[in-house]
Amino acid sequence: MFFEKVELRDFRLYHRLEVEFQARVNAITGPNASGKTTILESLGVLATGRSIRGAADAEMVRRGCGGYRVTGRATGARGSHSLTVSYASGDGAAGPRKSALVDGKEVASVSEFAGTVPLISFSPDDLALVKSGPVERRRFLDFLTCQTAPSHRDRLSAYQRALVQRNALLADLGARRVTAAAATALLEPWDEAVRSESARVQAARSRTVEGIVPGAREAFRGIDGRNLGLVYAPDEFDPGRAVDELRRGVTVSGAHRDELLVTIDGEEARRYASQGQQRSAVLALKLAALDYLERSLGETPVLLLDDVMSELDPGRASALLPLFGRGQVLVTSADRVGLESLLGSGAAPGVVEAWFVAGDGGVVSRV
Repeated sequence: MFFEKVELRDFRLYHRLEVEFQARVNAITGPNASGKTTILESLGVLATGRSIRGAADAEMVRRGCGGYRVTGRATGARGSHSLTVSYASGDGAAGPRKSALVDGKEVASVSEFAGTVPLISFSPDDLALVKSGPVERRRFLDFLTCQTAPSHRDRLSAYQRALVQRNALLADLGARRVTAAAATALLEPWDEAVRSESARVQAARSRTVEGIVPGAREAFRGIDGRNLGLVYAPDEFDPGRAVDELRRGVTVSGAHRDELLVTIDGEEARRYASQGQQRSAVLALKLAALDYLERSLGETPVLLLDDVMSELDPGRASALLPLFGRGQVLVTSADRVGLESLLGSGAAPGVVEAWFVAGDGGVVSRV
C-alpha cells in the first residue's frame, strides 16, 4: 500500500499544499519547524483518522481558520481509494464537526475506514512508549488494534462513555456523603456497562499483544542481543472498591488502568534500562507492529520515519535500513547530507525515488 498524493487545506502551517509521492522511498528535508512532520501527520490522519502526534483536531487547524481538510489517494493490492478527512471548528450550538469520505462517500464514523491504509510511524517522541507511564503503551496497542479491527474504536468510545457516566455518579454520591452500601446499589447499572465494555476492549488488546510478542522478541535480540519481555496486564473491573472510589470520585479499575509491561532480561525497562536499551525496545516494538499489520491485513504498511535516522546510532539505524526496499517509506531529516550518506551506504536495498525540501512559508518543492 502506498500514498500517491496528499492535498492539505488549512492544516497546521499550510494554507494549501499538494504533494505527489513515489511508491517506495520519499525523503523530506528542511530546517526545523518548516513543516516536514506536518506532512507525515496529515498522512496519519488519512490512515487512522487521528494525529500520530496525539494532537486534538482543533490543534491541527491553521491559525485563524475555521477547520482543516486533508485529501489523499492510496493504492494497494486491493485497488485505489480516495480518502478525505475534514474538521470544522463550528460555533455556537453547532459545535465542531468531523467527517470522513471514502471514494467520495461519507462514512458514519472514521472507524469505518481505519485500516484502509495500514501505517506505522516512528519519531524521537516514541521513546515515551517505554520510558513513560502506561498511557502511552495503551495508546500504542489501541493504534494497532484499530487498524486490524476498526470496530475497536467504537469499543473504546463505548467504554469511555460508560466510564464518564459512572465517574459522574461517583462524584455526586461522594459529595452527598452516601454510604458505600447505598452507593453500591446505585452504581450497579453502570457497573455492568463498564464491566462488559472493559472486557471487550481488553480482549481485543490481548489479541494484538499475542500478535506482536514473537516479532518484538526476535527484533530486539537482533538489535541488542538481550531478551525482551512483553506482558499484557489487563486490570479487571472490580465493583467492590466503592469506599476508595467514593473518596477519590473516580473508577479505580478497568481497561483504562491496563498495563503493557516491557522488560529486558527480566528487569522493567522503564526503570532499569539504559536510554540506548529503551530506544532498542521501541525500535523492536515498531518493527514487530509493522510485521503484524502486514500479516493481518495482507498489505505492507506505509512507514513514516520522522527524523529518527539522525537520532539512532548506526547500529540501531541499520535495523531500519532493510525496510527501505519493502514498501513505501517517508523519511524526514534536517540533515540531507547525513541522510544521503546513510541511505547510500549500501546497507539500504532501496534508493530515494523523490527528494522534497520544506521551506519557510509552507512551501514544499521537489528537487
